[in-house]
Amino acid sequence: MDLDLFRSINLGWRNPLCDVFFAALSYSGLGSCVAIVAIVLLLKKEARIYAFSMGLAAILGGTAIAHTFKGLMPRERPSNLPFAVVQEPIYHSSFPSAHTATAFAVATALAILASRQGKWWGVILAYIWAFGVGLSRIYRGVHWPTDVAGGICAGIIGGCLATIIIDLVTKGDPSKKA
Repeated sequence: MDLDLFRSINLGWRNPLCDVFFAALSYSGLGSCVAIVAIVLLLKKEARIYAFSMGLAAILGGTAIAHTFKGLMPRERPSNLPFAVVQEPIYHSSFPSAHTATAFAVATALAILASRQGKWWGVILAYIWAFGVGLSRIYRGVHWPTDVAGGICAGIIGGCLATIIIDLVTKGDPSKKA
């Protein structure tokens, strides 16, 4: 199944527009630019430092979880396959996708913040973006679909842990205080 889905996305969706789109989406998976834009758009002024702290903790948490598993569970990347169309020359351990983990960690933190603000559109957009980052990693030939699934799990855990830790340290979301 992993190989069939990889072939379908990596080879079957090939076109120049997708090349550009998925390259940009993939690079956004590092989280920082999306986190900054979302903080500015989503939150009241007094909550921005809190949100920035949560976003940074989510990025660090998702990345740490992903890289811990990469060390524990080495896996060859699909970029080593002779037929793969590879747009990023990466050949070290594949599982889980750290870009996807970071994107889902940030998306989870943003979704929690957006839901607290009653901005459900923010929840939907955050997860659409994160899922797109995961697809981009398959399209670009550097991850298996199960690597992306592992990144999703790592990211959601990282985002939830970041929220819990920042809430404990700061005594809660300042935008909810009277």
